[in-house]
Amino acid sequence: MRTPPRHPSTPKATADRTLESVAALVSRGLSGRPMVGISAYADGELTALDWSSPRAKLLEEAPMLCPLSPCRAAIRFDRTILVADITLESRWVDYAFEVKPLGVRSMLCEPVRRAGTVIGVLTVYGEGCNGFGPADHDAFESAVAQTADLLVAHRTRADR
Repeated sequence: MRTPPRHPSTPKATADRTLESVAALVSRGLSGRPMVGISAYADGELTALDWSSPRAKLLEEAPMLCPLSPCRAAIRFDRTILVADITLESRWVDYAFEVKPLGVRSMLCEPVRRAGTVIGVLTVYGEGCNGFGPADHDAFESAVAQTADLLVAHRTRADR
């Protein structure tokens, strides 16, 4: 018997369902309930794993289309990237073009590390300029450790 195709926003597996819970938890923990995405990074490849909404899924997939993006910069430079207004950024023009129709203006991208290696990125997307402040960054960082454990579980499954 053939399994029916999975809807794109349906969680893929049990561990990914937990990732979904982390994305939703981060969204609920921040003021304004922004969109949240989680992507895995391995062998130079970025893979969208989870998102807090269908629109966040599209945003999480945008870096796959653009070699230069805040998410990729967070991974490449292994540091937090805070974007106050993506429409004013000259570093990521193609990326800004892709996400503008989705109503995103600000972003906070945090690399997720395990044993000193970046294994993914946790991204928060805001609809307004200057959408994130120090209090949001603290709440956001508290989810990074949980995300690292879940990304390791995803990587372990992928290696099987």
